[in-house]
Amino acid sequence: MANMQVGQSGKKLFQEWEGLELNEYLDSGGAPTIGVGHLMTRSERMSGKIIISGKSVVYRKGLTVQQCWDLLDQDLDSAEVCVNSMVKVALNQNQFDALVSFVFNVGNNAFRDSTLLKMLNAGHFDQVPTQLRRWIRDNGKIVTLVSSLLGAFTPFYAGYAGTNTAQKAADHEHANASSAGASGCKEEAQASGDP
Repeated sequence: MANMQVGQSGKKLFQEWEGLELNEYLDSGGAPTIGVGHLMTRSERMSGKIIISGKSVVYRKGLTVQQCWDLLDQDLDSAEVCVNSMVKVALNQNQFDALVSFVFNVGNNAFRDSTLLKMLNAGHFDQVPTQLRRWIRDNGKIVTLVSSLLGAFTPFYAGYAGTNTAQKAADHEHANASSAGASGCKEEAQASGDP
């Protein structure tokens, strides 16, 4: 299986899901963030600079739109490598983009140890939306459903089973996810001690 990268339409969805902020802001968990969901490191915050495409960039007065896109490409590298190396089943582009979004938000180690990955590698694509909905915390806080993970649910049905079954399942998951108010960065079962 060839290594995949997030496509242009996936990057546009990242902007829709994460937003594109030229200046530093606090994300839903209270972490300093800039660009398209780039979590600021301690070093970046202390120095006032971010390394983008190998160049040191002062961000205190804001980044350009192009710098935000370059920073996203740089940030996605690790999540793309993670998904490419840990997922053992074939994915379509939408599924890959959705998983990279998930890993981008929860981190490589959390994905590696997740039930979601086990279910996916066992070929249970229909269980992916349910598993995604288990991740409802961001820095210990329960957060309301964000469009990034809700938007990530539906692509798993593209190419899964028959069209009618896929659409019904996606509609069902959308309704359940909307009423559950679940998203974020910590798997609920892990939060309660159930691996």
